[in-house]
Amino acid sequence: MYIALYREKFKILDIEEKNIILGLETIAGAAEQIEGLQKMISEKKKDVDILLKDIKEKATVIKENVDEAQKKAIEVEAEAAKISAFAIKVGEEKGQAEEELTKSKPILEEALAALEKVTAKDIDNLVKMPTDKMSIAIKMCFDCVAV
Repeated sequence: MYIALYREKFKILDIEEKNIILGLETIAGAAEQIEGLQKMISEKKKDVDILLKDIKEKATVIKENVDEAQKKAIEVEAEAAKISAFAIKVGEEKGQAEEELTKSKPILEEALAALEKVTAKDIDNLVKMPTDKMSIAIKMCFDCVAV
């Protein structure tokens, strides 16, 4: 009876031993997998660190570019204001020039009409005049045209 009980307990111990061995093998395999995962995580961490450094550098460059773009935008706005002021001034001067042109156009037309009335005989008479009288006559003609 003790032998049968001993054999029964031995079988149970044998099964438990096998289960423990299997559990230990499973734990050892899991430990190896964990170790492999830790190595992989360590390698990935290096990659992530490199990527983070690269991202920080690019972010710095982007910030510098944004700052530069903002400075340029301010400069462009200032230049646009100058150009706008210049355009207003040019517009005013254009208006003044058009007024002067409008005022001088009848005078020009009158002078052109007077020139059309000048004949070859008038030029001959002018050439035959003494030099001081000719210069006075020419000056008078130009004064009339200038008016």
